[in-house]
Amino acid sequence: MSGGAWDYAYLQVDDIVDRLETSKDPLRRALGEALRPFIAALRDIEWVDSGDYSRGREHDAIRAALGEGAEERAVADTLAEALTRAEALTAQLRELRG
Repeated sequence: MSGGAWDYAYLQVDDIVDRLETSKDPLRRALGEALRPFIAALRDIEWVDSGDYSRGREHDAIRAALGEGAEERAVADTLAEALTRAEALTAQLRELRG
């Protein structure tokens, strides 16, 4: 299976970034510049999901877009959510035991 898993959404983002970067408004230009690395990440995600790239090949582009420490923050958030759920389940089990 090839192409289009995300309906080539990264191309729309590319168009948006181009428009922002050519704006007379400095804040819009800055936003366009900040978004530019996300185009490659979105493209690589689409190509992985379409079967054009192997799983994991998108990770470098995602890391480049998100910056240092993003993966660690995401893992920490996931672990914190799991701990909260575990604590709630532990409380329920204690109530059941009496």
